Amino acid sequence: MNRKDYIQLVHSSFHENHQVIAPLENYKMPSKTIWERTTQYCYETLWSPFVPPNLLLIHSLLFHSTQKRRLVTIIYFALLGVFYKIWSKWKSVKDNAHKSSYTKKSSSNKKKRAMEQNLLSTISLLFLSLILPLLLLHKRRQKKSLPPSPPSLPVIGHLHLVKPPLHRTLKRLSDKYGPIFSLRFGNQLAVITSSPVIVEECLTKNGIVFANRPSGLATKHLNYNGTTMTSAPYGPLWKRLRRISTMELFSGTRLNMFSANRQEETKLLVKSLYKKSSQNFARVEIRSQMMEMIINNIMTMFSGKRYYGYEVEDNKEALQFRDIVRELFELFIFSPVDYFPILRWFGYQNLENRMIAFQKKSDEFLQRLLDKQRTSPTGDGRRTIMEVLQSMQELEPEFFSDDIIKGFVLILLAAGSDTSSSTIEWAMSLLLNHPKELERARAELDKNIGQNRLVEEEDLPKLPYLQSIIYESQRLHPAAPILLPRASSSDCTIGNYTIPSKTTLMVNAWAIHRDPQLWDDPESFKPERFLGLENDAYKHKFIPFGLGRRKCPGAGLANRMVGLTLGSLIQCFEWERISNELVDLSEGTGITMPKASPLEAICKPRESMMLFFPITYTRFNYIYKIRRLVEYTKEKNSATKSSFLANSRHLHLAKQPPHKTLKHLFDKYGPIFSLRFVNQLVVVISSPAAVVECFKKNNIIFANRPQSLAGKYLNYEYTTINYHALWFSMRFYHVPNFNKI
Repeated sequence: MNRKDYIQLVHSSFHENHQVIAPLENYKMPSKTIWERTTQYCYETLWSPFVPPNLLLIHSLLFHSTQKRRLVTIIYFALLGVFYKIWSKWKSVKDNAHKSSYTKKSSSNKKKRAMEQNLLSTISLLFLSLILPLLLLHKRRQKKSLPPSPPSLPVIGHLHLVKPPLHRTLKRLSDKYGPIFSLRFGNQLAVITSSPVIVEECLTKNGIVFANRPSGLATKHLNYNGTTMTSAPYGPLWKRLRRISTMELFSGTRLNMFSANRQEETKLLVKSLYKKSSQNFARVEIRSQMMEMIINNIMTMFSGKRYYGYEVEDNKEALQFRDIVRELFELFIFSPVDYFPILRWFGYQNLENRMIAFQKKSDEFLQRLLDKQRTSPTGDGRRTIMEVLQSMQELEPEFFSDDIIKGFVLILLAAGSDTSSSTIEWAMSLLLNHPKELERARAELDKNIGQNRLVEEEDLPKLPYLQSIIYESQRLHPAAPILLPRASSSDCTIGNYTIPSKTTLMVNAWAIHRDPQLWDDPESFKPERFLGLENDAYKHKFIPFGLGRRKCPGAGLANRMVGLTLGSLIQCFEWERISNELVDLSEGTGITMPKASPLEAICKPRESMMLFFPITYTRFNYIYKIRRLVEYTKEKNSATKSSFLANSRHLHLAKQPPHKTLKHLFDKYGPIFSLRFVNQLVVVISSPAAVVECFKKNNIIFANRPQSLAGKYLNYEYTTINYHALWFSMRFYHVPNFNKI
């Protein structure tokens, strides 16, 4: 009997008798292939005791299927056979225990056996109902011309291949299967590419098709249910958010408005390093200080507040914010739950509950911050991003909900802080391993900036080699080695392959940046490769910020922060490795690509900059004393009124002559300190640098006189002393050449 006759026998027996065919238990089918031998073994050892007529069709499925479908079927029914063996063993023990207590008639035994067969038949059909849709779906997908793929396992697909670091794993698969290949993570199909030509075809020619993001737990709980700019689906909402980002939040005008804040934060970083290393070389850790400075820059733009470092170490609000930031980076991780939804039923790592708790905590914090901005605007002429969005909210309240505004804050923190700080850390690591390039960058700074002032953002276009160092660092160690994934909204053709809808697209930027066909000596650190090149020269092969419609809109802000910080570190300090060994460039894990171990180096101030530091530090203290004064002025109306004695706490120090009294306080508290006389806050300065800062750089702010009885009654209602148009006219006529001042 051949295989065809055997299958016909099975089908005819099923339709005619609807009973188990006893002779099949003894039938030995010719074994010609491994699949036939495996099938026969499973039939004889597991299936023969309970195979009902409706399972005989499985033989046809096995002998007329692909190898993958056969394997899936065998595994499922082998598990079913194991279940039957356990069940029959338990039933046998139970029958033996009660054999002495009752005796069944043969007819009853037959009836019971028939019921058991029907029960097993029902269970088998349930298993079959789960298998067949999967097999049919798999068959339908096989008909499509998908990119090549490695062998997969049932259920999990290629998840067993996902090993950190992911970008290196995907690079090895790309070397074997080509510049575009496919993987399956659970029930999710993913296409991975490491070719700039294919990337351009996906993200430019088919930009609308791949303009979406895959959805997941993070989209729901960390992105306000997909309403942030990062996670929103391509459509009117996303287009509006994108337009706001590029035209309002990250425009050149807006970035220039807050350049002074970034300059101050950089000076504070320099001050912190100077305190540690003013006497000799000191060992410092780079990553945490970079992260704190970047987050302060971001939050100053959004809310006008700092949450790390100087004068906020023990602030309650700052401590809450730091806790939120820490949890945010812990939760933005690769999650198997997105590919195996069944894991949500089992509470995998309690991940969803942690996300829900974090969302509640962060939302409450940001809502308080938002409400505070409404009642106490900055009022310094520079509107924060929150204030800009709130003004838009007044015009279009149906679109600009509070969640939209809070989503901007949360996403910029997640996307901007870790990436910029890791870029600075990688750049410093590479420079420490290449001291000649470090000296060349320092020489460029000394030539174009000098040693009598710190580098500023306006100087960056004059520092092409410094910018080339940043580009080369981003090429070798991109902050996002795998670009944020995209999702196809419809079927499309890429090359000769058909990409189904709802396919995840992953671009291996790290592999593109190290492709020897695109770069000369790609594994070496050569900043000069970017000198003299226009952006179009490496447009599609250098993509640290992505490409197409979803390209990062904050690239301009990131380049400013990284350039200013790296330039200041090189200009102000001498840097060396902590040992003769090269800095370890091993990569860590995560969505971004941090170093496996935080960078530690030794530094000391350059002798040529030593005279500049003391003046600068006095200015630092002055700036932040003034900032605290401004914050107090904003909040004084909502503050709780205290007692008269509490408010008049420094009146007892007002002794004659006042200049000598203030000199004694200066000796004790420094060149700038504050006093309170009843309800009036007074700042006293005794430093030339602070005087210049007040009366030259901030001369308009401090151009008024304090109000007093003398000003009211002896100066004609302040008309002779206050800074306004009348004063300007009087000054013009009384001071020669005033129009030239």
